[in-house]
Amino acid sequence: MLMYHTFPDLGLQGVYDHDPHVLHYALPDMKGLTVLDAGCASGWWSKLFWEQGADVTSLDINLEAYKDVQRRCKMRTKQVHASVYDYHNHNAFDVVFCSSLLMHCIYPVKLLGHLREQLKPGGLLILATAYNGDPGRSIHIEDHCGRGKTEAESRIESSNESLWWCGKQALKSMALSVGFKNPDIVGEFVLTTTDHGRSIGHNYSTPHIVLHANK
Repeated sequence: MLMYHTFPDLGLQGVYDHDPHVLHYALPDMKGLTVLDAGCASGWWSKLFWEQGADVTSLDINLEAYKDVQRRCKMRTKQVHASVYDYHNHNAFDVVFCSSLLMHCIYPVKLLGHLREQLKPGGLLILATAYNGDPGRSIHIEDHCGRGKTEAESRIESSNESLWWCGKQALKSMALSVGFKNPDIVGEFVLTTTDHGRSIGHNYSTPHIVLHANK
């Protein structure tokens, strides 16, 4: 079982350690908020939000690692085993959180629109994704070997074989195109695999940007 996140308090080693990057997400006070963790993976962010007093729904297409974490820490969160695209709970959440998922989705604008539908009016999207280093409007696709791809080619790939790399303005423009208001890049950081991650064959160092936007 692959553990995506690192949980030092639970003795679980993961491919990535997100704790050093929390401040880059500019999180609001989560106490009492309804939060959707879209693409929760092994659930590090869900656990953090739950510990901060949020009512958390954790959504992923694979919940094996998440369930192990939930069992170990007795985390009282709702879990939904489904694709993000297949989940529908419109106007239900104060916050929709989505970290390192959009970059793997073949239809990123469709994903943004779908996440917006789950938010209450005025609700907040917090989204982190791969950044191509361009503050302008550019966006491009490449596979993990660095070969450039056209959008049509990417559509026949599985989502794990392609990456969207967004410029800052491109990401804000996509958010505006589906109806989000006040999109703003609030942070950036480089997500690097842990020593444990490298020991099992993962070796990535991926610049990220963090978007906040309101419904």
